[in-house]
Amino acid sequence: MNNKGQIIFKFMLFSLVLLFAIIIISPIKSVIEDSRGDDGLQCSLSTLTVGTALTCIVTDLILPYFILTAVLVGGGIVQFKQ
Repeated sequence: MNNKGQIIFKFMLFSLVLLFAIIIISPIKSVIEDSRGDDGLQCSLSTLTVGTALTCIVTDLILPYFILTAVLVGGGIVQFKQ
């Protein structure tokens, strides 16, 4: 495969990774909302322990880290040279 064909193939893989990430974001978001809700961690309370507060922060960071990981994996596919 020539260089132009490899670039097109890599961008197709990059698009596939981003499409997969977009499809998976909605279930991840609902799981995060459920875990932070009244039945879960109860992150809206003012009397949180330090451990619960840190757990709430880490739970909030799951979605941005997932998006960042998907973009970096897609970018790695584009930049990888064989």
